[in-house]
Amino acid sequence: MVLTRCAGQYYTGAGEAANAEAGRVEAAALANATDFASLSGMPGLSQNLLRRYGLQQANRHALENSLIYSRAGQKAGLGFLRVAAQLLGLSLGAALVSAGQLTAGGMIAASIILTRTVTLLDASWASWPQMRGLLHDLRGLEHAASAALPPATEIPDLSGSLRCETLIFPRGGGAPPWLDRISFALKPGECLAIVGPSGSGKSTLLEAMAGISPCPIGAVFLEESEVRSLPPATLVQHIGYLPQRATLFPGTLADNICGFDPAPEDAQIVAAAKTAGVHGLISELPDSYATDAGRDQHLLSAGQVQRVALARAIFAAPRYLFLDEPNALLDGQGERQLCDALARLKEQGTTIVMVLHRSGIMGLADKVLVLDNGRASDFGSRSEVLGRMGTGRRRIELPLRPESLQDLSDWVAAQFSRAGDEPFSQRARLIATELFSAAIADGKPKGSRRAQFEFKFLDDSRCEITLSENNPTEAEKKLKKVAACLRAPQADLSGLEPDERALALVSQISDRMEVRNVDGRSHFFAAVSHREGAPAGAVPH
Repeated sequence: MVLTRCAGQYYTGAGEAANAEAGRVEAAALANATDFASLSGMPGLSQNLLRRYGLQQANRHALENSLIYSRAGQKAGLGFLRVAAQLLGLSLGAALVSAGQLTAGGMIAASIILTRTVTLLDASWASWPQMRGLLHDLRGLEHAASAALPPATEIPDLSGSLRCETLIFPRGGGAPPWLDRISFALKPGECLAIVGPSGSGKSTLLEAMAGISPCPIGAVFLEESEVRSLPPATLVQHIGYLPQRATLFPGTLADNICGFDPAPEDAQIVAAAKTAGVHGLISELPDSYATDAGRDQHLLSAGQVQRVALARAIFAAPRYLFLDEPNALLDGQGERQLCDALARLKEQGTTIVMVLHRSGIMGLADKVLVLDNGRASDFGSRSEVLGRMGTGRRRIELPLRPESLQDLSDWVAAQFSRAGDEPFSQRARLIATELFSAAIADGKPKGSRRAQFEFKFLDDSRCEITLSENNPTEAEKKLKKVAACLRAPQADLSGLEPDERALALVSQISDRMEVRNVDGRSHFFAAVSHREGAPAGAVPH
């Protein structure tokens, strides 16, 4: 903590000025922490900080009191030695003058020299801790200079393929490793989504692939080059990295986007900002690209900072882009703009690896890697992995009341995120609402009724909708009547009851429909397909 560190400086004997400065820093830290707690509506935190500050002050004073005698003794001893040396020097000089072996001027000169020497030794003793630190830093610089590596051979181009072979990242202390035998491969231009619970090793794997923190065991190959063997210039040229919480450094937004390149090209900066979808955002600022990210940091929200950092990551047009939860701080509009930016990068052949907790941009992924306690529990194409792990399913529970119909329609519509899916979305919404209507009209059991809806994408053009209720239904029998009516040469639906007409409509516009009673629960099921086909270049779910 700041208070503890300041107290440590106080007791290392840095002098009264250091003591006063430490007290001022402690008081400022307490004031800031207390103001933050009060403004945040957390009086409990404020009281705890005050209590902790009081305890630290009490400990500080107790330690100071215990050091009073040793400090006083040290100061008195040094003073005694200084004065004794001066007196001995003057006495010796006086004796020599009396014996005629030294002149009075020589005695005065010797006294001055002795006084200066004692003062120098006293100052050297007081500054010895700083001198020792200086010598340590100097030895470190000499070691760094002697350990400088010869210039490495730069690799001008990489294809974009990526391969991980048996990556193991030990944790130490007998704990399970952060990564345990991770192996997979990506083709150039593919997009990989890494998912899994917190602490499963997702960020560790991403940093290992980006060369930020290489695995001690195993290897990551970018094309045919191991990432640890690539020189820094090649890493900067071919790899873009976006952390969970990006930071903009003091300087203009243009400087931050170009990575403070001493001779950047404005066109390249603007192109990176347009690709990341932040050109309009930056242009609306008072100073545009000249906005100081350190002085005017209040002008950008956390999500906007993240998007500017994305422009920085793609400034050099890297072949590999590694993103750690890029949509964590974004709202719906920002997430859509991020999705568009990543889609453009995919079209340009960039290999993208992203760690995800939210599924808003999962549709961009060609493959999915599931991590569990550092191990790869599943890897494959997105539709296959999501189908196996169940994260491709979306669930919602609604009361079986007419007022919930609009909520259901909006929820189904929210499952479709790509352009050109409106006919597909309309068909799914119609089927879901008709299933809902059939369930409402089918009987009136006592008590409130609630239904669980489940939505699942089978692939980019097919989905399934299931309605479940904790009551049996008569619709299983009625569906047979509806099927017989629909098979008639001239189907007449006017004589059907409202729930039967809803079942008939679902049967007509869906690919497959079923109604079952299982263990006292009713299940309405419908399969829907995008019959018109997805438009060319559409972003998959």
